[in-house]
Amino acid sequence: DAPLVRTRDQTPAPALATASLLQGRYATLLERHLREGSPVVWHLRGSYNEARWLLGLLQTDKVQVGRDGWMFLRHSLRPDLDAFAARAPARQRFLRDLAARAEALGVHLLVMVVPDKERIHPEQAYADGRLPAGKAAIYPRLAAEFAAAGIATVDGSRVQLQDSIAKSE
Repeated sequence: DAPLVRTRDQTPAPALATASLLQGRYATLLERHLREGSPVVWHLRGSYNEARWLLGLLQTDKVQVGRDGWMFLRHSLRPDLDAFAARAPARQRFLRDLAARAEALGVHLLVMVVPDKERIHPEQAYADGRLPAGKAAIYPRLAAEFAAAGIATVDGSRVQLQDSIAKSE
């Protein structure tokens, strides 16, 4: 069911419902789905966005261009810390339930908490080159929540891939 070539803003096929069909919304949603699924759209959008980037115009609602042309997702650069805090009880309940289910199945669960690009390269993402305090607090908070739920973690920010690659060559 998935298209062979995914576009950057792939929209799912709309569900056929009598109300949306009668109101004309279904045809509009289906048209957008088919248009987004086209390999032509994928190619043109890529060329268009690259031209905008080369002209220095690719500041969009979703993307922010950092130093040396590095691109970052705006929502990740400046996360909604209030929403993150508000979701903490539900997230912690989920983690406890997950740990209990894994234990009941006799499964040893190990989670790697992987840092995002701006955590690894804040010098490319932020004007002052430093990770903002609010953003910096999210990663250790997640690791602590996993630990509180009894789920073992690997700190992805401490994994040294270059050493592993060099040893395998």
